[in-house]
Amino acid sequence: KKICTDRPGWMAMALRPNAYKKELRQVKMRDFTNILKVDTESCTLVAEPFVTVAQITQKLIPMGFTLPVVPELDDLTVGGLLLGVGIESSSHVFGLFNDTCLA
Repeated sequence: KKICTDRPGWMAMALRPNAYKKELRQVKMRDFTNILKVDTESCTLVAEPFVTVAQITQKLIPMGFTLPVVPELDDLTVGGLLLGVGIESSSHVFGLFNDTCLA
C-alpha cells in the first residue's frame, strides 16, 4: 500500500484536496520536529522533516548563521520544501532549497 503523511489538509500549503489520502496508509509525522545537530565547522544542520523554517532561523541566527535559501513563509517544513522544490529570491545565487541539502 502506498504511503502519505497524516498532515490534515488545513495545514497544507497546497490547494490540492487531500481526499486521496483516504486510500493510502497515513504515517504520523507530527513528532518529527527536531533539529538534531548544528555543525558550525562544516556549516551543516541535521533536521527532521517537520522542522519549520521558523525553527531553523530561530536556532541559527543567534549563532551567527542563516540558510542560503530562506523561504519567506515560516510554517514551511524541511520535508515540504524538499518535496515541493522550494524556491526563493536568493535561489538565483544558491539554487533551490533542495540544492542546499546533503541528504
